[in-house]
Amino acid sequence: GRNAHINGIEEMVGLFINTIPVRVTVEKETTVAELIKEQQKKGEESTNYDYCSLAEIQKSTMQGSELIKVLYVFENYDSGANIESNSEDFYKEDSTREQTNYGISISGFESEGRLGFKIMYDPNVYCDDEAELIMDRLLKICEEMAEKPETVISELETVTEKEKELILNDFNATETEYPRDKTVVELFEEQVAKTPDNIALVFEDEKLTYSELNARANSLAHKLREIGVKPDDFVAIIADRSIEMIAGIYGIIKAGGAYVPIDPTYPEDRISFMLEDCAPKAVLKFTTESINISDEIPVIDLRNSEVWEGASEDPEHVNTPNDLIYCIYTSGTTGQPKGVIVEQKNVVKLVKNCDYTELNEKTVILQTGQLMFDASTFEIWGTSLNGGTLHLINKEVMLNAVTFKKYMIENGVNTLFITTALFNQFINEDNTIFNFLDHLMFGGEATSERHVEILRTQNTGLDFRNVYGPTETTTFAAHYIIDKKVEKTPIGKPISNTQMYILNGESLCGIGVPGELCIAGDGLARGYLNRPELTAEKFVKNPFGE
Repeated sequence: GRNAHINGIEEMVGLFINTIPVRVTVEKETTVAELIKEQQKKGEESTNYDYCSLAEIQKSTMQGSELIKVLYVFENYDSGANIESNSEDFYKEDSTREQTNYGISISGFESEGRLGFKIMYDPNVYCDDEAELIMDRLLKICEEMAEKPETVISELETVTEKEKELILNDFNATETEYPRDKTVVELFEEQVAKTPDNIALVFEDEKLTYSELNARANSLAHKLREIGVKPDDFVAIIADRSIEMIAGIYGIIKAGGAYVPIDPTYPEDRISFMLEDCAPKAVLKFTTESINISDEIPVIDLRNSEVWEGASEDPEHVNTPNDLIYCIYTSGTTGQPKGVIVEQKNVVKLVKNCDYTELNEKTVILQTGQLMFDASTFEIWGTSLNGGTLHLINKEVMLNAVTFKKYMIENGVNTLFITTALFNQFINEDNTIFNFLDHLMFGGEATSERHVEILRTQNTGLDFRNVYGPTETTTFAAHYIIDKKVEKTPIGKPISNTQMYILNGESLCGIGVPGELCIAGDGLARGYLNRPELTAEKFVKNPFGE
């Protein structure tokens, strides 16, 4: 490495090396052999610039001193020739007093016809276990490269067998029993028979027992059947928060159809798009907003008392667990909103025998989200399929910390999901607002550790969790119990009957290695409505299971 043009340099003692950055570019089909040859060529060409100061190079980049975080060196002199080892191990760990200016430096050398490595690392950046894991992965990759030089780089596996075992059979061992062979309708009717006089639904001064809610839903369901609603048919519901809104949903699913919630305050063109896209057999309406609906679509006004009269016996069951239960449209930040279509079995998996909270006949949930957001799935079905009580409140009460807290205390609310933004707002206004709850979940965006710590340190015995999940995985996919201070609250581990993998293409990433988060399991939706290409792109085959 002593290429400096200094007279007598070979007789001097000192460090005359210089570090020159070399870009590693890998195309999709680049093989191991091709990459090695290309990097050798680049390494030879880089000697033309060995006079350049690394500090000056770093200054000229946006990354600055962060341009190089890992240093790789091949020592092509005999410094490693006398290293003795009777082991078959690929590398030898030594204690050393050397120092590195990088987070980690890896030196390769040849000894007795074998390739060896030394590693130096900053203990403020890496712990011993992480350094050992890095060397394990390096061993794995080098063995693969030596055995299969014609392998495409993207197909090399960096995960060790030990890591693979942990990820596939430990981290993702989430299978639990739940009534996977039953529909939401069957489970709801079972609950009605079990607790007919329990309060199912509360809004302002009106309450409905399970038997009363079921009777209303049945009356509507029979009318929808007369219109021709059958499994996988959509029925849109455009309603303000009300008893009728919830009863309308139950009526739709008991008719055999799937509900499509639409916010009455949406712009007219958005509502028109949704109605055209889902092509509903009927529209249920309960709102003071003026909504233009095509004359070709039957409209049922839920304000009409006759809707809730007539036949009230349970309609004949027509659904299977694989039939649709709802279509929720996502925000459509990249264009038109897209409808995520969810099946009955997805909802049953979410709320029956779950492990992220406790749901039973004592559960009292306050609905904080709008029907158009998938958190409502947990709130509505989490109560009614487990014998609990769902409370609805108007927007003015919910957005005021004083009235919100007062309502929850007076009505015995013990379980709550709330968005991260609203959680932060309420903690700012009253840091004791959640202290009387038994279970609190929040999510939807990155956590604020300051707000989390304010609540956590009060030690009220609250079951406090961060939950995560896209609409495509039926509300929740992961949960994290907040019981100690952490630098950044993680999304945690997969909920029951859910698997999560960090992948690079179809290959597992090692523990701690960044990649794409992929989710599998019984909560996975059917796909996107009328978007077969997008469904095929996003809902891919799980390479590690069903």
